Amino acid sequence: MSRILLVGAGPLPFEKMRRFSAPGGRTWQLARPLLADGHELLLLALYSQGDDPAGREPVSPRPGLTCAPVGRGDLPRAGALLAEFGPDAVVATGMEQCRLAAALGGGLPFWADIYGDTMAEAQAKAAVYGDDHWVASFWGQLRPVLLRGDRFSAVSTRQRHALLGELASQGRPCAADAGRRLVHVMHSAVPGGRSPSGKHPLRGVRVGEDDFVVLWSGGYNTWADTDTLFRGLEHAMERNPSVRFVSTGGEIRDHDELTYPRFLDRVRRSAHRERFVMEGWVPRDEVNDYYFDADVGINADKYLYEGLLGCRTRLLDWASAGLPALTTVLCELSETLDRERLVATFPIGDHAALGEKILSLAADRKSLRAMGARARDYVLSRRTFEATTGPIRQWAAAPSAVDRRPGMDGLLHPRFGGSREELKAKLGELRSIKASGAYRLYKRLPGRESEGR
Repeated sequence: MSRILLVGAGPLPFEKMRRFSAPGGRTWQLARPLLADGHELLLLALYSQGDDPAGREPVSPRPGLTCAPVGRGDLPRAGALLAEFGPDAVVATGMEQCRLAAALGGGLPFWADIYGDTMAEAQAKAAVYGDDHWVASFWGQLRPVLLRGDRFSAVSTRQRHALLGELASQGRPCAADAGRRLVHVMHSAVPGGRSPSGKHPLRGVRVGEDDFVVLWSGGYNTWADTDTLFRGLEHAMERNPSVRFVSTGGEIRDHDELTYPRFLDRVRRSAHRERFVMEGWVPRDEVNDYYFDADVGINADKYLYEGLLGCRTRLLDWASAGLPALTTVLCELSETLDRERLVATFPIGDHAALGEKILSLAADRKSLRAMGARARDYVLSRRTFEATTGPIRQWAAAPSAVDRRPGMDGLLHPRFGGSREELKAKLGELRSIKASGAYRLYKRLPGRESEGR
């Protein structure tokens, strides 16, 4: 068995914290099967600002697992914990986590789980903030990981292809990678089915027993089409007084702190504002009860490459509780569920179609519940932790590193060794190119006359 340093995200599913995130769920998706296989894990968890567990000391919540919160950019603490643990390999999930692992891991075998396409997320954030510097910033984080990783994983088949292109931009795949699968697909998954606790935070408390409850759970990220969401809900509310919207999420600290406040502002100015139940972040162990009190979960995507290449894990969370979903069809998971007729759908950006779909679902709740039950059976048979993590479990049994390789910088820019003879030889090559017939032909092309003078 291996000793594995896992760099992931918090909060973790078993922590009783108010905020939670898909990266935290992904971290546990990798950790739990590795623990079940008998590996020993040191989990360095990065938390959003203000969410770090009190004390910040390592804890061992179960045999074989030590969890240590690490501040963003706290390389000295992370390095000290790594040295004390003495791992055989490094695994990281999430962009910031992978960047930290690349800086820490030295020559250790390194599996980088690029959970969502980094450059597509950069575009989405740049669009929300109106600032393209995020594109360069995210690329600066991704590039060292592309050069350092020994194995990679993606959340969808499409992202695998995009990641192969990003690797190629840095001289990968190369000879050292030949004959091996460099990038694997590990779909998002759920730890198991959810069961009702018997508590009812909504029915008879915040909404009526017979109201039709449309639920949003989780963060309001850069990809969320809150304009279509809001207008579609108002369309339905104007025509059916039983429609209620309940939200159990909010802003995403350190990433998107604009989308949710903008949506809240529209809700406050709505003529139907009393029918919007905006709960903010609800502790994870309480959110489960909202799933069982709702009629349908809703997901509204903008058309962005982030969604096209990524995954909406909330669809899996709802299905694990038997809560049917109403969603745009963009990510690979939504396409699969739509093809299997396990979700209700509406076109991206079409608020009227969304409003009409809500009305039709409210009119046939029995069929809606039956769809949710089928989705639950599908997800619990095909999207489990064990069913989705085969590639990394196989690698962890005997982790291996590839020979280090130069990046594209070494391939694109000539390097002179410093000797007079080598420099003269390179200059001679350049003169030969300039004197060639091919170069003279190139110079005659339109627009080239003034070049090279």
